[in-house]
Amino acid sequence: MEVDSYVTNIYDNAPVLGCTDLSYHGLLKVTPKHDLACDLEFIRAQILDIDVYSTIKDLEDKALTVKQKVEKHWFTFYGSSVFLPEHDVHYLVRRVIFSAEGKANSPVTSIIVAQIYDKNWNELNGHFLDILNPNTGKVQHNTFPQVLPIATNFVKGKKFRGAEDPRVVLRKGRFGPDPLVMFNSLTQDNKRRRIFTISPFDQFKTVMYDIKDYEMPKYEKNWVPFFLKDNQEAVHFVYSFNPLRVLKCSLDDGSCDIVFEIPKVDSMSSELRGATPMINLPQEIPMAKDKEIWVSFPRTRIANCGCSVTTYRPMLMLFVREGSNFFVELLSTSLDFGLEVLPYSGNGLPCSADHSVLIPNSIDNWEVVDSNGDDILTLSFSEADRSTSVIHIRGLYNYLSELDGYQGPEAEDEHNFQRILSDLHFDNKTTVNNFIKVQSCALDAAKGYCKEYGLTRGEAERKRRVAEERKKKEKEKEEKKKKKEKEEEEKKRIEEEKKKIEEKERKEKEKEEAERKKLQEMKKKLEEITEKLEKVQKNKEIDPKEKQREEEERKERVRKIAEKQRKEAEKKEAEKKANDKKDLKIRQ
Repeated sequence: MEVDSYVTNIYDNAPVLGCTDLSYHGLLKVTPKHDLACDLEFIRAQILDIDVYSTIKDLEDKALTVKQKVEKHWFTFYGSSVFLPEHDVHYLVRRVIFSAEGKANSPVTSIIVAQIYDKNWNELNGHFLDILNPNTGKVQHNTFPQVLPIATNFVKGKKFRGAEDPRVVLRKGRFGPDPLVMFNSLTQDNKRRRIFTISPFDQFKTVMYDIKDYEMPKYEKNWVPFFLKDNQEAVHFVYSFNPLRVLKCSLDDGSCDIVFEIPKVDSMSSELRGATPMINLPQEIPMAKDKEIWVSFPRTRIANCGCSVTTYRPMLMLFVREGSNFFVELLSTSLDFGLEVLPYSGNGLPCSADHSVLIPNSIDNWEVVDSNGDDILTLSFSEADRSTSVIHIRGLYNYLSELDGYQGPEAEDEHNFQRILSDLHFDNKTTVNNFIKVQSCALDAAKGYCKEYGLTRGEAERKRRVAEERKKKEKEKEEKKKKKEKEEEEKKRIEEEKKKIEEKERKEKEKEEAERKKLQEMKKKLEEITEKLEKVQKNKEIDPKEKQREEEERKERVRKIAEKQRKEAEKKEAEKKANDKKDLKIRQ
């Protein structure tokens, strides 16, 4: 694999250089990718056995078999690993996603699962390790796969909960290696996304990080972790590349200080988005005092380039500390390791989807393998947010050892790797300008790469997609026209309906008004009749003759009623006597 890099010019007396002057060309050997197996059925069963996740099964399609449920609802990618020589295994953490809709980009929750693999990358399912706690020296029994016990805010009916983007970095504990797993997650109030770490070998100690005297944005991600050789008790992060900002954070309480910063340069692109955890060179090499060098693979995100709406690719980076100063010494152009990158749809040609995503996750291991200085670096990566794979890169250390840069007419030495190691050449203004130039060259080359990638891998596919897009736009235009006509018809119908309603309301209002007037007239007549009756009643009360006549009539009615009651009583008495005589005769 051919690799072009751009190296910082460190000479004060050199002229202003172009990208060609700063470029370095070399070769690396890369093995075919190896996809890492993952028994999602087994992991699903583990997850559903945890109380907080047990309700997930209610969101699965109940008509499916377990295998079909896994295929539809469960996904995994972003596997990040480190090699543990004491146990002769690769320790890998991966993001496992559950989606009720069956879409990896629409997760209900994300869960981090730890796995172990043997040296040949065969998964050791159901195996266990007796881990020496790196800080207490006590033995801890761990069985794998292992669902990391991260406090979750999973709630049925919500989305995008849980831990995302796991990265593992190895530090030296007091009693042994201590893998530190970094991830981002929503806080318990679900209002902020923050960076966390969990220590799986140290009783799963979990820490959330907060930057002192700094207004953090609502959502944090893409921090790049690394450790200083002489300080393993604090973790450092590259918070961002533009501005270049470095943090030093406590592993106890998560408090962070900004220990280095180069102000944002508006003319410099901000297309570097995160990186693999950084590691030191694979062997002890003499270098200047108070100097340290790390290797990492950052990624670029380039929009509307080549055959994709967005293109993600790794780069190679040398990151340097000189005293309290930090800077980027080298950046390569985009790397694809000779892969035909999986399209985001998961199948088809490389340019058959809108996104082309190849993301480096971690440097698993880097070691010199023989006396000739040959070295092998193992890199884990993901394609299309779907897979976790590893490749082995041979000769990276030699690539760096042999690099040279500008050799100016007045320069005493080449800008070679030996000088990078041996000299302290940080100068605030010069270094900033150098970093701007190197990043500008690397990103321009990255844009050239994705254009070339689109032409060489996907010209036919690109033409097909252009034609398809044109048809789609024509169809959308026609649908928009029909929609507009339909809307006009609907608007006309609504107007007519509105007029009918208004006419009906007018008639009802007229009817109500007529009834109101009729009611008022009836009320008026009733008042007149009432008034007449009251007058008649008043006249009756005043005339004594009328009053005497009414009293006599009343007495006559009472007399008649009494007379009637007397006759009825006599009649009943006679009937009773007659019945008594009859009964007497019957008894005789």
